[in-house]
Amino acid sequence: MRFKLANRIKNIFKKNIQVISNYFCKKDLYYIVENADWVVKQIGLNLRNNLKGVSCAISYTYLGIRNSIVHYGCQYILFEKNKLNLPHKGNKIAVTLYHVACDDTYLGLIPQAVKFVDLWHTTCKLTKEKMLRLGIPDNKIVLIPLGITLKNFPRLDNAARENIKSRLRLPKNRFIIGSFQKDGVGWGKGLEPKLIKGPDIFCDAVERLAKKYDIFVLLTGPSRGYVRRRLDKAHIPYSHHYLMSSDDISIYYQALDLYLVTSRGEGGPLAVLELLASGVPLIATRVGMAADIIKDGENGFIVDIEQTDQIVAKAARLIEDKDLRDKIIFNGLQDIRLYDSANIAKEYKEKIVQRLR
Repeated sequence: MRFKLANRIKNIFKKNIQVISNYFCKKDLYYIVENADWVVKQIGLNLRNNLKGVSCAISYTYLGIRNSIVHYGCQYILFEKNKLNLPHKGNKIAVTLYHVACDDTYLGLIPQAVKFVDLWHTTCKLTKEKMLRLGIPDNKIVLIPLGITLKNFPRLDNAARENIKSRLRLPKNRFIIGSFQKDGVGWGKGLEPKLIKGPDIFCDAVERLAKKYDIFVLLTGPSRGYVRRRLDKAHIPYSHHYLMSSDDISIYYQALDLYLVTSRGEGGPLAVLELLASGVPLIATRVGMAADIIKDGENGFIVDIEQTDQIVAKAARLIEDKDLRDKIIFNGLQDIRLYDSANIAKEYKEKIVQRLR
């Protein structure tokens, strides 16, 4: 109880300091993120670090900002507590909307928000189509993909990768399949699956693969209880690592032979870019940016949502065919160059900042 109270007081103090900073330290652009070390914050930092000729600040609140561009890093900040959380009317407003689900509670607020939001940003064609159906005007929608800092995700040689596997105590004689996303409800053990992330599909696929191939599953991330319980029940060997920092994820990618994205809905995921840069073969459902970036059979494999048969069949091809794996790795390393953070920041400046200044 004392810890919760202390943490609440700390957050209130932190927010008040941020409001003062917003008011007195004028920036061209404020990128609004949640008060947590999540992927939205990392996206904002990548943008801030690569924008040229634009002063940018990462902020946990829109309060105190005047006569600038206020960019909500995800729609849930704008619609927090099921109401519109708008900045001072002297600001221009941009909002990133990653994905749309039919049960999203904020959908009823979209018509009202359209009156105030100057630009809506999304990262993929699938979400743009849904935004148009919600009544957001086409001329207010900007499509810019996510980017990553490529140097942070190098493809290591075989000797270095084997050394990493040894450090992580992974078996040398098994095919390592990865899943690094949070896919349990809440921040506890995660025994209830977050179905939009597809942990049930992931488990169905690896259970079938384990009957024919010597596989090993590598997990990271919090709230993985559902997946762990399924793997235990199926007697599939795995290890689960809690990362001290999100920067450590690049090391774990290098230990993989294959990664499965089995989601039912995504705006990215950012992992698609990180995997291509790291030289890891990828099978992804037709969601988010994966549907735009993955060329089936060339730089990865794309499958229909909830089609476990397709996942298993294409995983089997990759497990059995080293030449195919090498081809996909090579093509992925070429294609990912377009998505370096510097290139994405340049596109962001042209399509958002220059339109709203």
